[in-house]
Amino acid sequence: MNTQCERVIPIIIEECRETIGVFISDQVKTWDGQYMAERIELNIGSDLQYIRVSGTLVDGLVGLMIYVVVGYLGEKVWGERKNICTQLTYGCLVFRLQSLTRILV
Repeated sequence: MNTQCERVIPIIIEECRETIGVFISDQVKTWDGQYMAERIELNIGSDLQYIRVSGTLVDGLVGLMIYVVVGYLGEKVWGERKNICTQLTYGCLVFRLQSLTRILV
């Protein structure tokens, strides 16, 4: 039975391809923004949370690397740390850590 289904279903899908496409398109057109957001959250909500957390962690690490590099170059090239770069990098790092705290809480 499985073998027959595997043989027949692709043929049926190919014959009804346009009708299936129109049906799906019509269904999606009836969704409003709120309904679509709920459907997306329901189906991929846990993945979105993972993306938010991993993005925050990666951004925090990149910010920390920039802070270290700017501090190192500042001392080697200019003989001192450039305050504006240091403050900017530190501010970005603090912002991302606050974002992570809000997501986890």
